[in-house]
Amino acid sequence: MARVTTEQKMLQMATHNIRLRALGHAAIGIWVQLISYIIEYGTDGVLVPGNGGAPTLEEIAAVGLRMDVTELVTHLETYAETQLITHDRTVGTIGLPGALMPSRKALAARENGKKGGRPPKHHNPKPQDDPRQRTAIMGIAGGKDMATETQCETHDPKLSLEVNNNLKAKPAAQDVDAVFRVLGRKAWERAGFDPARDRGNWGLVRQWVADGMAEGLSASEIERLVMDVVGRLADRERARGKDGQKIDHMGYFNKAVAKAIAERDIPALVCTTEAEFAADAAYQEAHRQWVLDAANGSDAPQPRREDFIARARVAA
Repeated sequence: MARVTTEQKMLQMATHNIRLRALGHAAIGIWVQLISYIIEYGTDGVLVPGNGGAPTLEEIAAVGLRMDVTELVTHLETYAETQLITHDRTVGTIGLPGALMPSRKALAARENGKKGGRPPKHHNPKPQDDPRQRTAIMGIAGGKDMATETQCETHDPKLSLEVNNNLKAKPAAQDVDAVFRVLGRKAWERAGFDPARDRGNWGLVRQWVADGMAEGLSASEIERLVMDVVGRLADRERARGKDGQKIDHMGYFNKAVAKAIAERDIPALVCTTEAEFAADAAYQEAHRQWVLDAANGSDAPQPRREDFIARARVAA
């Protein structure tokens, strides 16, 4: 039986791990990059940034992930909470999750190898074959210095918006208005307001739409997210009866909606027909292939589940 490498296990987690998939596509891509750095520069599944030629967290953030280091730390804390990465802020280490850690047999073999063995066939190996070079400093493309490379990478207009939240595109006003016209009153009524009796308005929903679009969410994703948050909170307060908090305006939902957008907490589309279930299966395969291609450097756009299901519904 062929040995499954750590890289193969990583890709299997990226496509099948429920906790990781729940974080969204952008978080999956960042996680894959971090795991790759740990595998390449770490020792026995643990990376000490900036030690022994390994890149620092700042270098990983700016050059590797094209984001601010504080944003990277936030991602690390999220991954640590869900046991997708081990992260010790006290000593500054990041490590592989338990599912990807080297086996005891592999660690024992590595320790035995450090104690000696048969001398190498060539006493003066080439640099690329010299084990002493395995912890070389991370290369910078084209021989540029770090400052030049970082500046070039950070201002590259082709950067993925889902990876670099510091360079969010401002959504077009007409796109925001189009979604707002459909969603505004719908969310307001779902909150429990009566058009014939209540004077409150749903103007705040427009800001939620703009914020969602700035994060790369589609109109369908924004609608599902907003309706889910508003519905859950409104139903919760109504269920509490006299002990529930009276909802006087849409601002009551503001923090919860903002949190859901930041965490990409988007309810999934529900499949109801055979064609939709087939479309969902096609999406799963397309997304699996996208993760594999992304790990090999592809910058192809991520497939969207809603696009597959929408096409199935139109065809029906």
